[in-house]
Amino acid sequence: MEKIMFNPVNLNEFEQRTGIQRSEFLAHWTEADRFVSLRDLNQVLSIQAMPKPYLCRLLESVTLRGDPTAHPFAGCKIQTMRIDPSSLMVGQTFVERANYGSLIENFRSLFDGFCLTKGFAKLTAQIVLGRTADGSIALAHYLPPIIEQHDTRLLLMDGMHRNFIVLSAGTTIEAIKIHDARHPFPCSPQRWDAVRPVDVKPPKNERFFDLQPELFRDLKSVGIDG
Repeated sequence: MEKIMFNPVNLNEFEQRTGIQRSEFLAHWTEADRFVSLRDLNQVLSIQAMPKPYLCRLLESVTLRGDPTAHPFAGCKIQTMRIDPSSLMVGQTFVERANYGSLIENFRSLFDGFCLTKGFAKLTAQIVLGRTADGSIALAHYLPPIIEQHDTRLLLMDGMHRNFIVLSAGTTIEAIKIHDARHPFPCSPQRWDAVRPVDVKPPKNERFFDLQPELFRDLKSVGIDG
Protein backbone atom coordinates (compact mmCIF):
# COMPACT_ATOMS: atom_id res chain seq x y z
CA MET A 1 0.00 0.00 0.00
CA GLU A 2 1.00 3.62 -0.42
CA LYS A 3 3.53 4.92 2.09
CA ILE A 4 2.36 7.92 4.12
CA MET A 5 4.29 9.95 6.68
CA PHE A 6 3.91 8.38 10.13
CA ASN A 7 2.85 10.75 12.90
CA PRO A 8 3.40 9.53 16.48
CA VAL A 9 0.22 8.36 18.21
CA ASN A 10 -0.11 9.55 21.83
CA LEU A 11 -0.79 6.65 24.19
CA ASN A 12 -3.94 8.29 25.58
CA GLU A 13 -5.23 8.78 22.03
CA PHE A 14 -4.27 5.17 21.23
CA GLU A 15 -6.39 3.97 24.17
CA GLN A 16 -9.36 6.03 22.97
CA ARG A 17 -9.12 4.74 19.40
CA THR A 18 -8.61 1.06 20.22
CA GLY A 19 -10.11 0.46 23.65
CA ILE A 20 -6.79 -1.19 24.58
CA GLN A 21 -5.80 -0.08 28.08
CA ARG A 22 -2.13 0.17 28.96
CA SER A 23 -2.88 -1.53 32.29
CA GLU A 24 -3.83 -4.69 30.37
CA PHE A 25 -0.73 -5.10 28.24
CA LEU A 26 1.81 -2.37 28.95
CA ALA A 27 1.77 -2.09 32.72
CA HIS A 28 5.53 -2.52 33.05
CA TRP A 29 6.35 -0.01 30.32
CA THR A 30 5.32 3.12 32.13
CA GLU A 31 8.02 5.41 30.70
CA ALA A 32 6.61 5.38 27.17
CA ASP A 33 3.87 7.82 26.24
CA ARG A 34 3.48 7.26 22.48
CA PHE A 35 3.75 4.83 19.58
CA VAL A 36 6.24 5.59 16.82
CA SER A 37 7.33 3.81 13.67
CA LEU A 38 9.64 0.87 14.39
CA ARG A 39 12.23 2.48 12.12
CA ASP A 40 12.30 5.51 14.48
CA LEU A 41 13.73 3.44 17.34
CA ASN A 42 17.51 3.76 17.55
CA GLN A 43 17.75 1.19 20.34
CA VAL A 44 15.42 -1.66 21.26
CA LEU A 45 15.13 -2.07 25.03
CA SER A 46 12.43 -4.71 25.42
CA ILE A 47 10.12 -6.85 23.29
CA GLN A 48 6.78 -8.42 24.14
CA ALA A 49 5.09 -11.03 21.97
CA MET A 50 1.77 -9.48 21.00
CA PRO A 51 -1.21 -11.17 22.72
CA LYS A 52 -3.88 -12.34 20.27
CA PRO A 53 -6.65 -10.21 21.91
CA TYR A 54 -4.42 -7.14 21.54
CA LEU A 55 -3.82 -7.94 17.86
CA CYS A 56 -7.52 -8.42 17.15
CA ARG A 57 -8.57 -5.24 18.91
CA LEU A 58 -5.80 -3.30 17.20
CA LEU A 59 -6.91 -4.40 13.74
CA GLU A 60 -10.61 -4.01 14.50
CA SER A 61 -9.85 -0.36 15.36
CA VAL A 62 -8.39 0.39 11.91
CA THR A 63 -10.50 2.88 9.95
CA LEU A 64 -10.86 3.89 6.32
CA ARG A 65 -9.02 6.94 5.06
CA GLY A 66 -12.25 8.25 3.54
CA ASP A 67 -14.39 7.55 6.62
CA PRO A 68 -12.80 7.55 10.09
CA THR A 69 -16.02 6.10 11.54
CA ALA A 70 -15.82 2.98 9.34
CA HIS A 71 -13.99 -0.09 10.67
CA PRO A 72 -13.38 -2.56 7.83
CA PHE A 73 -12.14 -5.37 10.09
CA ALA A 74 -14.66 -5.06 12.93
CA GLY A 75 -16.11 -8.45 13.80
CA CYS A 76 -13.94 -10.26 11.23
CA LYS A 77 -12.17 -13.53 11.88
CA ILE A 78 -8.46 -12.79 12.30
CA GLN A 79 -5.86 -15.56 12.26
CA THR A 80 -2.09 -15.89 12.09
CA MET A 81 -0.57 -18.28 9.62
CA ARG A 82 2.41 -18.99 7.43
CA ILE A 83 1.84 -18.40 3.74
CA ASP A 84 3.47 -18.74 0.33
CA PRO A 85 3.53 -15.25 -1.26
CA SER A 86 2.92 -16.76 -4.70
CA SER A 87 -0.67 -17.47 -3.59
CA LEU A 88 -1.34 -13.75 -3.05
CA MET A 89 -2.71 -11.04 -5.32
CA VAL A 90 -1.43 -7.48 -4.94
CA GLY A 91 -2.79 -3.98 -5.46
CA GLN A 92 0.51 -2.10 -5.76
CA THR A 93 2.17 -1.81 -9.15
CA PHE A 94 5.81 -1.61 -8.01
CA VAL A 95 8.44 -2.41 -5.41
CA GLU A 96 11.34 -0.06 -4.64
CA ARG A 97 14.84 -1.51 -4.88
CA ALA A 98 16.04 0.75 -2.07
CA ASN A 99 13.29 -0.52 0.26
CA TYR A 100 13.80 -4.22 -0.26
CA GLY A 101 17.57 -3.75 -0.27
CA SER A 102 17.36 -2.02 3.11
CA LEU A 103 15.20 -4.83 4.51
CA ILE A 104 17.70 -7.45 3.38
CA GLU A 105 20.68 -5.56 4.81
CA ASN A 106 19.31 -4.10 8.04
CA PHE A 107 16.30 -5.95 9.42
CA ARG A 108 18.15 -8.97 10.78
CA SER A 109 20.19 -6.77 13.14
CA LEU A 110 17.16 -4.92 14.55
CA PHE A 111 16.61 -7.35 17.43
CA ASP A 112 20.22 -8.33 18.11
CA GLY A 113 20.55 -9.33 21.75
CA PHE A 114 17.07 -10.87 21.94
CA CYS A 115 16.03 -14.49 21.56
CA LEU A 116 14.02 -13.93 18.40
CA THR A 117 14.31 -15.41 14.96
CA LYS A 118 16.61 -13.37 12.73
CA GLY A 119 14.91 -11.65 9.82
CA PHE A 120 11.22 -11.12 9.19
CA ALA A 121 10.11 -14.27 7.35
CA LYS A 122 9.28 -16.19 10.53
CA LEU A 123 8.76 -13.25 12.91
CA THR A 124 5.37 -13.00 14.61
CA ALA A 125 3.61 -9.84 15.90
CA GLN A 126 5.54 -7.94 18.59
CA ILE A 127 5.21 -4.86 20.81
CA VAL A 128 8.58 -3.12 21.08
CA LEU A 129 9.92 -0.69 23.67
CA GLY A 130 12.86 1.41 22.60
CA ARG A 131 14.73 4.67 22.59
CA THR A 132 14.38 7.24 19.80
CA ALA A 133 17.07 9.50 18.38
CA ASP A 134 16.36 12.19 21.00
CA GLY A 135 16.78 9.66 23.83
CA SER A 136 13.10 9.45 24.75
CA ILE A 137 11.31 6.17 25.38
CA ALA A 138 8.59 5.09 22.94
CA LEU A 139 6.63 2.05 21.81
CA ALA A 140 6.33 0.54 18.34
CA HIS A 141 4.40 -2.29 16.73
CA TYR A 142 5.80 -4.96 14.46
CA LEU A 143 3.13 -6.79 12.49
CA PRO A 144 3.71 -9.48 9.87
CA PRO A 145 2.20 -8.80 6.45
CA ILE A 146 -1.59 -8.39 6.51
CA ILE A 147 -3.75 -10.32 4.05
CA GLU A 148 -7.45 -9.92 3.36
CA GLN A 149 -9.43 -12.91 2.12
CA HIS A 150 -12.27 -11.91 -0.20
CA ASP A 151 -14.20 -14.96 -1.44
CA THR A 152 -11.41 -17.35 -2.47
CA ARG A 153 -8.86 -14.63 -3.22
CA LEU A 154 -5.99 -13.74 -0.88
CA LEU A 155 -5.18 -10.04 -1.26
CA LEU A 156 -2.01 -8.50 0.16
CA MET A 157 -3.01 -5.38 2.09
CA ASP A 158 0.31 -4.59 3.79
CA GLY A 159 3.84 -6.00 3.51
CA MET A 160 4.61 -5.66 -0.20
CA HIS A 161 8.40 -5.55 0.02
CA ARG A 162 8.70 -8.32 2.61
CA ASN A 163 6.58 -10.63 0.47
CA PHE A 164 8.53 -9.73 -2.67
CA ILE A 165 11.79 -10.79 -1.00
CA VAL A 166 10.32 -14.03 0.32
CA LEU A 167 8.70 -14.75 -3.05
CA SER A 168 12.09 -14.34 -4.71
CA ALA A 169 13.66 -16.71 -2.18
CA GLY A 170 10.97 -19.33 -2.77
CA THR A 171 9.97 -19.73 0.86
CA THR A 172 7.09 -18.81 3.18
CA ILE A 173 6.35 -15.93 5.55
CA GLU A 174 4.38 -15.34 8.72
CA ALA A 175 1.20 -13.41 7.99
CA ILE A 176 -2.06 -12.17 9.48
CA LYS A 177 -5.19 -13.15 7.55
CA ILE A 178 -8.45 -11.23 7.90
CA HIS A 179 -11.55 -12.95 6.59
CA ASP A 180 -14.35 -11.11 4.79
CA ALA A 181 -13.52 -7.46 5.40
CA ARG A 182 -16.60 -5.27 5.68
CA HIS A 183 -15.51 -2.97 2.82
CA PRO A 184 -14.18 -3.72 -0.68
CA PHE A 185 -10.44 -3.91 -1.26
CA PRO A 186 -9.18 -0.46 -2.35
CA CYS A 187 -7.43 -1.71 -5.53
CA SER A 188 -7.98 -4.13 -8.41
CA PRO A 189 -5.69 -7.02 -7.37
CA GLN A 190 -3.24 -8.47 -9.88
CA ARG A 191 -0.69 -11.27 -9.96
CA TRP A 192 2.95 -10.67 -9.09
CA ASP A 193 4.05 -10.66 -12.73
CA ALA A 194 2.32 -7.26 -13.09
CA VAL A 195 4.63 -5.75 -10.44
CA ARG A 196 7.88 -4.05 -11.48
CA PRO A 197 10.99 -3.18 -9.42
CA VAL A 198 11.85 0.52 -9.67
CA ASP A 199 14.56 2.89 -8.49
CA VAL A 200 12.16 5.83 -8.17
CA LYS A 201 8.52 5.71 -7.12
CA PRO A 202 6.15 6.15 -10.07
CA PRO A 203 3.66 9.05 -10.05
CA LYS A 204 0.84 8.67 -7.52
CA ASN A 205 -1.73 7.80 -10.15
CA GLU A 206 0.45 4.89 -11.32
CA ARG A 207 1.25 3.30 -7.95
CA PHE A 208 -1.83 1.10 -7.64
CA PHE A 209 -4.16 -0.81 -9.88
CA ASP A 210 -7.36 1.27 -9.99
CA LEU A 211 -6.98 2.71 -6.50
CA GLN A 212 -10.07 3.93 -4.66
CA PRO A 213 -8.33 6.10 -2.02
CA GLU A 214 -11.42 6.44 0.18
CA LEU A 215 -11.21 2.67 0.83
CA PHE A 216 -7.55 2.79 1.86
CA ARG A 217 -7.04 1.16 5.30
CA ASP A 218 -5.58 3.73 7.72
CA LEU A 219 -3.19 1.53 9.71
CA LYS A 220 -1.18 4.48 10.98
CA SER A 221 -4.09 5.84 13.01
CA VAL A 222 -3.60 2.96 15.48
CA GLY A 223 0.21 2.98 15.48
CA ILE A 224 0.94 0.46 12.70
CA ASP A 225 3.59 1.56 10.22
CA GLY A 226 3.49 -1.03 7.47
